[in-house]
Formats: sequence, C-alpha cells, structure tokens
Amino acid sequence: MAAVSEQLAPLPMHELWSKDFELMHHYCTVTADTLSIRREMRHVWRVVIPREGYQHPFVMHGILAIAATHKAYLVPNSRKKYLALSDYHQTVGSEGFRSTLSNVCVESQGALFCFASVVVLFMFTLPTRSATGRLENPVINLLELIGLLKGMRATQSPVLPGILKSEFAPIIYGIWPIEQTGPPAGQAEIPSASLKPYIGAIDRLEETAKLISCAGVHAEAGAVLAWMYGVDDSVLIDIGAYRPHALLTLAYYSLFLATLEKSFWYSRGWGRQLIDQIETKLAGQSKFLQLFQWPKQKLTDLYRW
Repeated sequence: MAAVSEQLAPLPMHELWSKDFELMHHYCTVTADTLSIRREMRHVWRVVIPREGYQHPFVMHGILAIAATHKAYLVPNSRKKYLALSDYHQTVGSEGFRSTLSNVCVESQGALFCFASVVVLFMFTLPTRSATGRLENPVINLLELIGLLKGMRATQSPVLPGILKSEFAPIIYGIWPIEQTGPPAGQAEIPSASLKPYIGAIDRLEETAKLISCAGVHAEAGAVLAWMYGVDDSVLIDIGAYRPHALLTLAYYSLFLATLEKSFWYSRGWGRQLIDQIETKLAGQSKFLQLFQWPKQKLTDLYRW
C-alpha cells in the first residue's frame, strides 16, 4: 500500500509530508467548521473523525482530500496544486476503505463510517473540482452522484444501528438520513403502479421542504440529501432518459440544492447548472415549460439574496 501511494504521489514524499501537515491544520482549524452548522456535528467533524484517522490511515486520507478540495476552492491561484493533492488522497483513501470493507470487524466499523461520511461530501464537490467549475452534463452527473450515495449508504446500513449509539450519532442525522418507516403519505391511494414512484418522490420533496422550514437557517445538508437516498430507481431512469415529467420533478429538487449553497461551500454549482440544462431539455414542450417557470424563478430569486 505504501509503495502504491508513493507511486501515485503528486509531489516528492518529503514535500508531500509538509503539505499534509498544512492540510491537516487547515482541516482542523477551518474546514471542519464549514461542514455542518450545529455545534455537536462540528465537534464530530473536528475532533472525533480525525481521532479515527490516527489509527486508520484511509480515514486520514479522506480528511486530507476534503481539506485539499476546500483549499482549492478558497485559493483559486493554487487550485491545480490542491486538486492534485485532493485526487491523490481520495484515491489512496478509497483503496484502503475497500480493503477494510472486505474484512469488517467491530474495531473498523467506526473508521468505515467516518470515511464514508467524508466521501459523501467529497462527491458533492464535483462542480468545485471540475476544470472550469462547469459540469459536463449536470443531470447525468447528479444521477451518478445519487448512485454513488446509494451504494455508499448500502455499505453502511449494517453498522448504522451501532453508530446510532456512539459518538458519531450526530453525523447520521446530518448526512445519513434515517429511512422512512412505511410508504409516503398518500401513496396508498394511488392505484397506478407507474404513478406511485412519482407520488413518493413528490411526498419526499414536501418532507424536505418541511425539514428545511423547521430548521430555518440551521438546516443541515442531510435534510436535502434525504431525497437522493429515497427516490425510486424508476424515477431516476426517467430522469436519465430526459422525460419531461421527471425533469420537472428534478427542477423542484434543484431548488433545495440551491438553498444549501449559502451555508455549505461543497454544495455550490449544482442548482443553477441543473436548472439551465433542464430548461434546454424541455425546449419546445410548452406545457412543461410553463410548469417549469415557477422553480426557475424561485431559484433566480435565491441567487439574488
């Protein structure tokens, strides 16, 4: 593992050590407090997760990857250098994560959860890490993100009950939303099987709106990410096929992504780019374009604040 990481290193090892100290300092003094709003969650990011990194190098690589991405965001003139460090640490950390995942034990459960939590945020930074800040295909990129999030969630499901009783618990409610028990409200009254997934998706959008409304300025990313974890695969297939009713659903969800941008740097770039592509894909479909105007206008209003 050490030989492989040395081969992948973007800098000579003695320079890399120096940069790693810089990144760790930046993470503990700056980045950790930007990942959440609530104090108990910030404590987990700043204290608990780095402590896991002492014993599990792949966790430390995950921490350094998100710190390097943050530095790239904050220091545009050094963006290329920090993104190279970010890619390196994410690659090496992911290799260690996969290796540990193949032989899970009680001692490694917390570390696996920590790395998975960091990776969720890292994956969310795709617009920030893109060469021009522009996504190649925002709709498809979001579907890829959702697929990765669902896969990561599946790997963590067996350990979540134990994590709920540990010092990591605040993070679960921040980026690992607990699944609903039972069907979304109103779904049982819809007889058509083809409509049920959309009723569920819209019900989840309403739940997201309620969560954000209740939290106000203290809304965490998990309130918005919950929709990604719960949306039915058939809706995702329709989105990937650019079906207008699916794109309209996604347009409303884009509003929630945009609400995160004022609080969380790692979420920036998704809302506007999704709305722009959706409008292009709906060209010539007057009925859907008319319905699209409301989320488009609301998103424009958000960016004026």
